[in-house]
Amino acid sequence: MTRARSALLAAATLLVLVAARRDVWPGLRGPAPYPPEWQWGYAPKPVHARPLVPVVVLVGGILGLAVLAFPAGAGRGKEAGFLLAAALLGWGMQLALLGLEPGGIAGELTRRAGSGSFTSYFKVAAGVEDAREFLSRHHELLPGFRHGALHAATHPPGPVLYYAGLLRLAARAPALAGLLGGPAPAAAVAGAALFGLLGAAACFPVAGLARALGAAPASSLRAGLLWTLVPGLCLMVPELDQALALPAAGAAMAAALALSDEGLALVAGAVTAGVLTGLAAFFSYGAPLLVGLGAAAVAAPSLGTSAGRRRVAVFGAIALAVAVACFLLPAAFGHHPLASARTALAIHREQFTARRSYRLWLLFDVVDLVLFLGVPVVLFGLGRPRAGGLRAFRRAAAGGVLLLGASGLVRGEMGRILIPLMPVLLVACVVSRPAAGSPDGQPSASTALLLGALLAATDIVLRLSWELP
Repeated sequence: MTRARSALLAAATLLVLVAARRDVWPGLRGPAPYPPEWQWGYAPKPVHARPLVPVVVLVGGILGLAVLAFPAGAGRGKEAGFLLAAALLGWGMQLALLGLEPGGIAGELTRRAGSGSFTSYFKVAAGVEDAREFLSRHHELLPGFRHGALHAATHPPGPVLYYAGLLRLAARAPALAGLLGGPAPAAAVAGAALFGLLGAAACFPVAGLARALGAAPASSLRAGLLWTLVPGLCLMVPELDQALALPAAGAAMAAALALSDEGLALVAGAVTAGVLTGLAAFFSYGAPLLVGLGAAAVAAPSLGTSAGRRRVAVFGAIALAVAVACFLLPAAFGHHPLASARTALAIHREQFTARRSYRLWLLFDVVDLVLFLGVPVVLFGLGRPRAGGLRAFRRAAAGGVLLLGASGLVRGEMGRILIPLMPVLLVACVVSRPAAGSPDGQPSASTALLLGALLAATDIVLRLSWELP
């Protein structure tokens, strides 16, 4: 990347960050507060060097890994070590950034997880005495959650049962739970923190997806490292959407690997993608749509040949059948998945979608997504005339996002809701295959260093300036 282009990326990013810090244009945060629209709160916090030290150290560790990811050092074992280190550093950075909030890390995790308005899953889980009974009556209970536990009212039973399970584990280990104030606070903190760790672990399938699409080992590894710095992942803490990035990215990687082969590899990849989609659907009714958009982008390059189209058809049929089977599987334990889905989606439409302006969010959803995917990432992707043989993939990824926005299904908080799709979007923006004059493709070490630094600056400034999850 040329110096001029690097300077332009840095200048554009810093301009946006100054505007966010000073609230030059409140529309950057969204058009209007909820209800019925959405706007991130403006809550500037004083800048003190001491609380920022852990954040800077952790960011430095991730950027150091990106610089050290040389082609000569590429190897499956070493790549896994790099990615594991990045996942842990990225998770630590999420928590250190949250520590900039007044309540501190543990206080904020406890407050946010236990809040009825934040996600409300833990609040509902605290009243679950029999998991099987809750599962069987889920479709009947949903309307009662709409006042005081709205997010639980619009989601499958997975998130509530997740916290209910942690509450039981904490109750069985009172000495360990006592370190965090008792079983309830321990389950709240552990469950909330685990969302972020699972999200950071998506760096593994991000790197795998880039590799499966033909990127060089070093650039694939750097793409995985950059994932741990994406603002949506780092700032939406603690949100279920963070954790859903792992199965969504895993399904995209499985699709890429499957469509590059025939026979058992194709079937195995389709089954894997289907299982991950079904798992995601147990936690979010919108997740399968995002997984599907990612898989469609991955499949786009294969549609140019008859053999490729045949593989896509076989993959899609198997993955869909497995996903549906997994979605319906809880019925064996008394659950009514279709009735729950109809009820939850109706509540979501009534409480959110139908009350918000379609035309207004055609613009502001794009603004929100660009901010939380990362201004430098998006500009880097837009500024490349060619994509090293990945143009079909990139166009399909961008087209999927535009179609989703045009559908009106998402009106507000797109920077949070689309976190599960962001691994695919990140790869589409920053990754290219090796080419003449660029033997390793992108992102190079210098590109990863610049993008990583700008993403980290975005994380810090937005956390210090806005009221975010």
